[in-house]
Amino acid sequence: RNLTFSGATYTNPAFWGIHLVDCRDVHFTGVKIRMRNNHSNNDGLDLDGCENVLIENCDIDSGDDAICLKSSKNPCRNVAVRNCRVASNTAALKFGTSSRGGFIDVKVTNCYFYNSPMGAIKLQLVDGGRLENVDIFRIVMDEVGCPIFIRLGNRGSSFAGRSPGGDAKPQAVPVGTLKNIRISDVVAK
Repeated sequence: RNLTFSGATYTNPAFWGIHLVDCRDVHFTGVKIRMRNNHSNNDGLDLDGCENVLIENCDIDSGDDAICLKSSKNPCRNVAVRNCRVASNTAALKFGTSSRGGFIDVKVTNCYFYNSPMGAIKLQLVDGGRLENVDIFRIVMDEVGCPIFIRLGNRGSSFAGRSPGGDAKPQAVPVGTLKNIRISDVVAK
């Protein structure tokens, strides 16, 4: 609880840059992340099941997903992203792929997404959960492939039945729900 990342610079991690799980009351301000093409699967910020998060005035350039919300167990809830510059080889902003808990009450505004050849905004709900009350507006994108990608799917597993060293056992997981997703004032090229 009560984590603040302010004015820090992160460069060239071996894997994900910053990975927070089930954290509350988190503030990123003026954080700079530089980790493009130094290793594989190098996400910038991964927030899994976090609540009450503000990401503002950050400058992120990552090889994989730059700002990635996940919900392996608990939902990501009450998240705001504003006034950020974000670039990525894979996705500037991504919800999922882990989406069991869902994503609720998320606002993304006044951001610049650039140099993202595989896409800018990816909203993926494939493990059940809820994707609802999401507002994305006043976004400018430059040099992006697939500016907006939304996927409601079902991988058919909760990933709870793993044996040590083994694969997840398929389980009956219902398809999740999308509700109140609003995307407006987007300019992309």
